[in-house]
Amino acid sequence: KLCDMIKNAGFNVPLITCDSGGQMEAGHVEGTFPTINGVVGEDIFTIVDKFSPGGPYFFSNFILHGSMCGATHTPNTMLSVK
Repeated sequence: KLCDMIKNAGFNVPLITCDSGGQMEAGHVEGTFPTINGVVGEDIFTIVDKFSPGGPYFFSNFILHGSMCGATHTPNTMLSVK
């Protein structure tokens, strides 16, 4: 299991998954915090609560700039607080 491998390697940090709202059920891993992208408003809270009741509520998104070849990725991460 990837989470166990990361922890066994000595990393002591919170782990997250990042999925769109419709994919979270297939992408969420037990023991991680779910983060969401492509969802706005109260839907963030409704979807995250299914996997982590009461939060924390994270909206993670990466914006792709440029063409697919040689493109750069700029992280655009926002913490949503209810």
